[in-house]
Amino acid sequence: MITMLLLFLWWFAALFEPPVELQLMLQGRTSFSTARIEWRIGERSVSGVAAEPLERARYYSATYTPGEFLLFDRGDETGCVQSEESCAKGLTLSHSELGHLHTSSGEQWNYREGWSGASVNTADHPRFESQPDIRTIGLFPKMMPYDERRQILAENWMAIHAPESLDYQVGKRKDGLVEVSASVEDGGIEWILDPDKDWQPVEVNVHALDQGVIPVSMSAKTTHRRVGDRWFPSRIEFTDSRQPNNQVVEVLDASFDHPDHPQTLTPREALGLVPGLILVRKWGEQGSEDGFFDGEGFISPSEYSSRIKAGTLSLDAYRELLARHNDPDNRPGSRPKFDFSSGQIAADVKRTPALWEGYVRRFIAHFRLDAEQSRKAWAHHAECLKGVRKHEKDHEVELKSLLEQIGRLEAQSTRTAEQETELSRARSRVDVLRGNTEKVFEERLKPGLAKIPTQAQIDAARAREREAARAQESDAAHNREAELSRTTVEP
Repeated sequence: MITMLLLFLWWFAALFEPPVELQLMLQGRTSFSTARIEWRIGERSVSGVAAEPLERARYYSATYTPGEFLLFDRGDETGCVQSEESCAKGLTLSHSELGHLHTSSGEQWNYREGWSGASVNTADHPRFESQPDIRTIGLFPKMMPYDERRQILAENWMAIHAPESLDYQVGKRKDGLVEVSASVEDGGIEWILDPDKDWQPVEVNVHALDQGVIPVSMSAKTTHRRVGDRWFPSRIEFTDSRQPNNQVVEVLDASFDHPDHPQTLTPREALGLVPGLILVRKWGEQGSEDGFFDGEGFISPSEYSSRIKAGTLSLDAYRELLARHNDPDNRPGSRPKFDFSSGQIAADVKRTPALWEGYVRRFIAHFRLDAEQSRKAWAHHAECLKGVRKHEKDHEVELKSLLEQIGRLEAQSTRTAEQETELSRARSRVDVLRGNTEKVFEERLKPGLAKIPTQAQIDAARAREREAARAQESDAAHNREAELSRTTVEP
């Protein structure tokens, strides 16, 4: 029985040390200080072809620093994060990405992009929002819920899933792989590890009796690729003899201990929280408290009022956010960030390298690029950023001087004709310097990405766009008919 097997493993978890081979397996996945990983999870029919695009794929981004773990749910290939119905209607936040930040203090911060509120679960809260950790996915032949703090922390993986038991066996196979197995009543689990690939699991299998009668088998088969000086999964496929479809995880890009990685993550910077947001803090079994975010953490309503009166808490960013909610043409998350069907890209995206990451991520999803194509897209993105940063560094002193000059001139209530000319020239020069960024986007990033999809992928994306447009028009027509049927015309 699967449930009994899991209970057995969890029950004895705290009593034993796991075999060294399994400790090396986990170490191979977690021995880094910082990382950024792009991945997706979808389904494949058991009778389907492995090379075919995944169905119902969902995209995720994970960032790790020493002590912190950030996960973003990026939604499906269209950017829809909530239900298909809400996205089709263009409801507020339907396309807003959902972020979870697990901090070094054990808290979990949760925020949906563009919303006026957030939540934080303290370390003693029994249930967290599900935060799948790519570091441990595939080490057990089932996607775990990841909704408890101990499940989110990779260092707890051994204590939950891989305790030593009386029937533990470790042996080397003829093909050089190492098999580690544990047997319990009505079932068992085995890990097949590759010592030449940081002891990573090639396959993990569970055999048990469902309800003590029906034989059940589950497995996780993993392929790996070299990333820098380590081996990391490129694809993990889960099978369950009771299910018609397999779950498949594909790692689209990964980098470890890179100098550009952040060294720490805060709710404000990592999740985009602004001072003034409503913040719900949850603790213990049922405890909760409503308050506000002050830019660093939770404050009570009384402290919020005091700081507003004292002028020590600015609500400018929060008011701007609320204004967007009241603007029918600019409501947060009401539509995808990037519309590849029209080819129109907002000017702020072209001029802001920090937004290019989202553009590349959505490009990959829109055309359903495979893992190898995705890595090419991210490598191209990195090269384009390198060129932008070099240009910024070469002109850093000049740009700083120009901005200071503009600031001084703009601060003057009255300016002479000569000063107006000086101000105009300075602004023009700044536009030229910053225009290089837009030039890189238009002449390098965008056309370079356009070369990656195959014609078949482009045609398929266009077909999906047409189908979505037809469905949206059909829904709109149905809604109009329903509205007319509810309207009574007086004679």
